[in-house]
Amino acid sequence: VNIILADKKNVLRIPTAALRYIPPPEAIIDVNPDRDTRTSYVWIPLDKGRISAVSVKPGESDNFYTEILDGDLKEGQEVIVESSTINKSGSSNSYLPQPGRF
Repeated sequence: VNIILADKKNVLRIPTAALRYIPPPEAIIDVNPDRDTRTSYVWIPLDKGRISAVSVKPGESDNFYTEILDGDLKEGQEVIVESSTINKSGSSNSYLPQPGRF
């Protein structure tokens, strides 16, 4: 059963996983968010492997995509939802978004 609570057209939306993404410790961060605020952030890729945090105000969500009501994110801009690294032994570690905690 699907119960539609909202139906919006022409809104900016991102994968909800982008709101849960936490960069790995070895990430090259250009702009790091202030963790003391209640602002939501998403991470965007920059050149030369760097990443940057962008503040957003999330709106309605269907658990797959979340509407962006306000913030510094632009239409068409890429957001990071997952990253992986290759360690010295050649195996990869995946940094998946963490589930929301309430």
